[in-house]
Amino acid sequence: MIKAIAEVERLIADSGELHVNIFQTRRIVNELLREFDPEVLVTPKKVEVDELVDFFGFRLRYERLSKGIEILGVTCFEPMNIPVYNPKTGQVEARWITEKTVVINDLLTEERYRGRYAYTVAHEIGHIIFDNALMRQSKLLNGLLCAAFFLLFLPPKII
Repeated sequence: MIKAIAEVERLIADSGELHVNIFQTRRIVNELLREFDPEVLVTPKKVEVDELVDFFGFRLRYERLSKGIEILGVTCFEPMNIPVYNPKTGQVEARWITEKTVVINDLLTEERYRGRYAYTVAHEIGHIIFDNALMRQSKLLNGLLCAAFFLLFLPPKII
């Protein structure tokens, strides 16, 4: 198990909840970087966020998650349908996503969104670290969150 996730699970076990302060967050990030590329802690350099997704055993996938950039990314721990926008029809459709997949809005691959792309992938990595630990605590919560996400964004005629 990746030590950053183990650290979050320890914090949950200590209090029964997840409340992380800035110092704990830094410790978690440093632990992650120490495992991913220890040289980063000695000689600062750019960390490729796409490689971090792979490090966690997740895949990247690109879909139009909304008409614009209202929805930037989704992390799927379990196989599930997610709503995606079809620009050709102007409709929202269900798209099957396999487990352990980070889905990024394909608009973020455009040059004008380069910084937002890296931020969004890093944000989704945060979900991999924190949500993974929380979901291990409650598989039922995971299923309910996935179902709620699906129901919130899809029009009733598609469900």
